[in-house]
Amino acid sequence: MLKKYGAVAMHSFIFVMPVAGVLLGNLMLGEPMTVNLLVALLLIVAGIVIVNVRTRKEVVIVHPGRNV
Repeated sequence: MLKKYGAVAMHSFIFVMPVAGVLLGNLMLGEPMTVNLLVALLLIVAGIVIVNVRTRKEVVIVHPGRNV
């Protein structure tokens, strides 16, 4: 997965945990969902989308020791 998506894209999914925590806390524990929480969740999701939806650049890998 690291070769296909890259470390930055894979690391960004760590930010899914707070979103899941807030949503599950609301559903299972009945915690209140405030406007501030909704805005924060929206910003987190927007950040994840921005990091993962980008133009893919072709990466040329040069192996050391080869005459290029």
